[in-house]
Amino acid sequence: MTQTRICLQLPQDFLHEIIQRLIKLKPNDAMGACLKALGELREEYRSLFLSELSQTRDRRLVPFFMEVVRQCEGPLKDCAEYALMRLAPERPAGWETASQERRFLKAFASRDRFEGKCTLTVVWTSGETKPVIEAQHFLLSFNHAGIKDYYCKKYPGYRSYGKGIRLSLSMPGSESPHDFQELTLLEAAALLQDAYGQNIRFNSQPASGINDYGTLLQFETGNLIRQELMNKFYSPHLTARMVGNIYLRGLKNMDAALLYDLSSQERQAALGERSQFIFNYGEELKNYTFLRTQVTGLEKEQGKILLSAYVIVNTPQDEIVKISYDLTLVKVKNYYYVDKFSEIGRQELAYSDSDNPLNYRVFCSAYHISSVKKIQDWLESQKDILLTGEFESGYCYKWLTGERSAVNSYDITDGIVGEFILRERELLIYAKNPVELVQVEGRIKTGLTPHLTLQDKYYLPVQDVYRTVVYHTCLNRVLLENYSDGSLRKVRANWAVFYVEDYKKCLYQLQQRTINRLQLDNHTWYLWIKDKISPATLMTKQVEYYLAKHWVKVNVFNGTLEEELRELDIPVTEIIYGNELENYYDLFTPPVSEERKWEIYKGLHRIHKESIIGRMGFIPRPREIAQKLGSVKRTN
Repeated sequence: MTQTRICLQLPQDFLHEIIQRLIKLKPNDAMGACLKALGELREEYRSLFLSELSQTRDRRLVPFFMEVVRQCEGPLKDCAEYALMRLAPERPAGWETASQERRFLKAFASRDRFEGKCTLTVVWTSGETKPVIEAQHFLLSFNHAGIKDYYCKKYPGYRSYGKGIRLSLSMPGSESPHDFQELTLLEAAALLQDAYGQNIRFNSQPASGINDYGTLLQFETGNLIRQELMNKFYSPHLTARMVGNIYLRGLKNMDAALLYDLSSQERQAALGERSQFIFNYGEELKNYTFLRTQVTGLEKEQGKILLSAYVIVNTPQDEIVKISYDLTLVKVKNYYYVDKFSEIGRQELAYSDSDNPLNYRVFCSAYHISSVKKIQDWLESQKDILLTGEFESGYCYKWLTGERSAVNSYDITDGIVGEFILRERELLIYAKNPVELVQVEGRIKTGLTPHLTLQDKYYLPVQDVYRTVVYHTCLNRVLLENYSDGSLRKVRANWAVFYVEDYKKCLYQLQQRTINRLQLDNHTWYLWIKDKISPATLMTKQVEYYLAKHWVKVNVFNGTLEEELRELDIPVTEIIYGNELENYYDLFTPPVSEERKWEIYKGLHRIHKESIIGRMGFIPRPREIAQKLGSVKRTN
């Protein structure tokens, strides 16, 4: 079998030229020249330089490597010893190997390799009279991130190897020891090399410290029996459908190593040499954004499992394409492997197509903001909120949780709690689930309420939100152009705020109709109702209530407030309608009278004084409305 070695991503032709010149020098001159060249190289190139020298297999370099062993410590010394083992296996006189001091002890990996990631710990021991346990910890991602994180920690004074290993596996961020699978040193090196291969393929930066772990990247792992390594991560509970989903997730991650290793021996023979497959597979798919993967059908035929599946991708030409596949699985020693994988067709999807993963609606709150910097500083200070896009006039952020397990189908919206679009004067917060939107809003308003003023709330196609990025304008302007036929009321919330005397009765009645609810504090509830088709809009009516003691705010989507208040069937007073605050009037809508204006100001003042609804920014401030309705002049 062809041996495999992953080389570091460095100027190979330059180093090769140096090496060719060095080995042509006289022996004494060669050693001095090599040591000088080693000292002049950048630190991160030195391990590779030694590795490339050893590849020449020129025994005239043995004295040089012996000198490196004597003069250097750490990874350089390890590389030199490894080179001596290749060039002089008979151990020349004067070579006292550091392997007598630093010995491989154990290696462990978390069992989630099939999820496209895993943690890896390689444990070494050194010293006789004063033993030291040294643990190298890696976080590996088998997508573009590759070797994502690395750190090394020493545990001196542990005569008990078992105690030292248990300590090394209990570092922050590690799983409990029983969640780890023990590996050989060669298997650990193979995992690390597969992750580093992703760094090479996607031209991404591996974790710092490559001088520490570079030796593991030089191990020759071509003779490793990969199926035995895969079986260590293989759960006997995996069904054929789960394995199909795992394979599709590997396709999404461009995890060619997993795609190869999950293939049957017959398919591997057809695919060719492993390293060539890994670095050449899927060049077209690498440019796609995967939106969805799914296994749709399963049949059994002559001892094999036939799966139907598809992926939906966004191409560089901004086309949404559905690609259908057939998979054939065979069972080998109770484990499923992919025997055939073939594309059977492609279909371009329109944005309005029901299969299009980007064709969905979101609940969206539009805020006027007084300080972009304060909002941006807060967003970037949150560990689980990531900057996912930057455009001409603003930024896109996502609040993310973990993806669903790879044994399930994948959707690009999985794991997204909420999203943000931040512009100069506007912040849009949106989510598919209204309860999650409330959670996102509650989180960002902690300490930022003075800088946020709610303008409107919507239930609309997510593409309308994206248009604010494409056209570099605010959401209201996009909607006025897109819904110029007067249908804006179908996406914008009709809202009102009012006072109820019987708080408990109101809460009880709403809870009987509620699909989902969230208690914000001891006396404040958020309740969401998805109701029947509204006769007024011929669409499913959705209603959300904020109930804070006696004050209630209601937002109605695809329905009318009159319908909802009749259904509520509870006496209400001091009601203020959102459309009264618009300062809009025409032939059919009379202007708000001066007397009514002062009733509105009084009601808004009471709400802000008595209820958390006002303090959370869900209700406009009295002064803002007074300026809008012309009762107070705006001053600069």
